[in-house]
Amino acid sequence: AGQTGIVVLTVTNSGAALMDVQSVAMAAAGPAAITGGPSGSVGPLATCAGQTFTWTWSTSVNGTALFTGTASGWDATTSSTVWDGNVGVLTVLTPATLSGKWTVPGTVCVGLPLAIVLTVSNSGQASATTVSASTLSFSGPALPVTGSPTGTDTIPGGATRAYTWLLTATTTGTVSFTVTIDGFDQHGGWPVSTGPVTSGAVSLVLPAVLSATGSGPPVAGIGTWFQTSLTVT
Repeated sequence: AGQTGIVVLTVTNSGAALMDVQSVAMAAAGPAAITGGPSGSVGPLATCAGQTFTWTWSTSVNGTALFTGTASGWDATTSSTVWDGNVGVLTVLTPATLSGKWTVPGTVCVGLPLAIVLTVSNSGQASATTVSASTLSFSGPALPVTGSPTGTDTIPGGATRAYTWLLTATTTGTVSFTVTIDGFDQHGGWPVSTGPVTSGAVSLVLPAVLSATGSGPPVAGIGTWFQTSLTVT
């Protein structure tokens, strides 16, 4: 949807006599409308020769468009009327539309690996092509990145792709992540993107460290009861 294009009607004289093409016409039904044309001149058409005529069209909504082209003329030998027509079908899709949603943990201990995932959805009908992720940016401490998405993807209409970054928590604090996803509409060729998309906050905390202290009598007799305790902090 929201595109323009051309539709071409080729008139061919497959008979043995000269044909005088008098008129050509193109009608559109459905979401498309004819906006200009035809280009190409009517007139005599020799046997086994062809002539193309071109119209422009536009559409603003999705659906199925029908183009009906007709041509009429005279047989130069018999003066009889010659007429023919043809129908073409065009499926008009909604453009690619990208959106992104982060999945990140709430808390990670310092020293442990961290995986963050951005799921990109295409809610349009047309595919998004050459889709790629920008460099990951941080709000908070910048963490070492040990793995990130590479290359480009095609995300069909209604489909999703997951982009994963691997990091290491090296310090305490609170961090969030931001990325932009860019691509192109498969049919229109225009750029499509989502972002900047920012994740929720991740808390980077020190891991738990346990210590234990025991107490009890220094000496106990054989066969006697005694009390002892262990304190863990």
